[in-house]
Amino acid sequence: PRTRDTERRHFDGIALFAITPMRLRDGRADVDFDGFERNMRFYVGHDGAYSLAVCGAVGEYHVLTPEERSRLIGIAAAVKGKRLLVAGAGGDTTPEAIANVQAAAKAGADAAVLLPSEAVGKGGDSALVTHYLEIARAVDIGVIPYRAPVTRFNVDTVVRLLDHPRILAVKEQTGDLRFIRDAAVRTNGRMPLVPAHERMAPFSHLAGATGITSGHANFAPTRSMELWQQLRSGRTQEAMALADRFAQLDTLRATYGDVLIKAGLELRGLAGGPLRKDKEALPAEGRQALERIMREMGVLEGTTR
Repeated sequence: PRTRDTERRHFDGIALFAITPMRLRDGRADVDFDGFERNMRFYVGHDGAYSLAVCGAVGEYHVLTPEERSRLIGIAAAVKGKRLLVAGAGGDTTPEAIANVQAAAKAGADAAVLLPSEAVGKGGDSALVTHYLEIARAVDIGVIPYRAPVTRFNVDTVVRLLDHPRILAVKEQTGDLRFIRDAAVRTNGRMPLVPAHERMAPFSHLAGATGITSGHANFAPTRSMELWQQLRSGRTQEAMALADRFAQLDTLRATYGDVLIKAGLELRGLAGGPLRKDKEALPAEGRQALERIMREMGVLEGTTR
C-alpha cells in the first residue's frame, strides 16, 4: 500500500501539474488525447525529482467529463514509469469525492489531490478533518488535501491528518508562509508540505516546504527542477534570480490566464490549444512576451530544457 512513508521521496521536488490539451472542432474544444500522450512523454523524458499531476485545476478538471478524466489518467499511467501519478478529484460531499477518488484509482492514479469545494470548506476545520479522513479510509490510494482560500484549514488539522498514513502530503495554495513553517515545526517534518509557485520557492524552502507545485513546469520542467536543486544545495542567489524569472511568467499568467501555459507548450512544439470554457487564443503581445521570457530562460534552445 502507498503510505506517507513509502511515497515521501516523490514530494521532495517539483509536482508538475499538467494541462489538458484541446483542439477546436466545429466550435467545440475537444480533448487532444494524442497530444496529451505526447506531452506526457516529454515530461517523463526529463531526469530529476518530480511527480506528475493530471486533471487538476490547471488541467481543467471541472469541465472534463468523467470518461475524459479516466482516459487521461489511463494515458498518463501507461507512460509515467516510476513517477508518482496524482489525479485531481473533487466533490461537494464526502461520498461524491470518494466516488471520484475511486474512479481515479481505477483509471491508474497512485494518489488523488482533493480539489477545493466551497461547500465542504464552509464547515470549517472540524468538517474538513472528517472529510479528509473519511476519504482516506474509504480508498486504497494516497490522498492529498488541498489548502485553498475556500478550504483554508489550520495547523491543528495537519497534525490530526498525520493519524492516517494514506494522507501523503498537503498542497498549500494560499501563499501562507507562516502556515508552512508552523506545520513543518508542529509535525516535526513528518508531513510533506507542497506550496505553489516558483517565485515563492526560496521562501517556501526556508519555511520548511518539501517541494513545490508548478504549472510553468509544463513547458520549463528542467528550470523548475533546477530552481529547487539550487535551493537544496544552498545556491540561494542563483535560485532567487531564477525565481525572479518565474515571477515574470506569473505576471503574464495573471493577465492572460492558463492559456499562457498552453501557449508555452506550443512554443516547444507540443500540444496546447484553447481552454474549453474560454476558447480565445493567447493574444499576439502575450505570446511575444512569453516567447521572450522563455528564450531568456533558455527553454527554447532545442528540446533538452
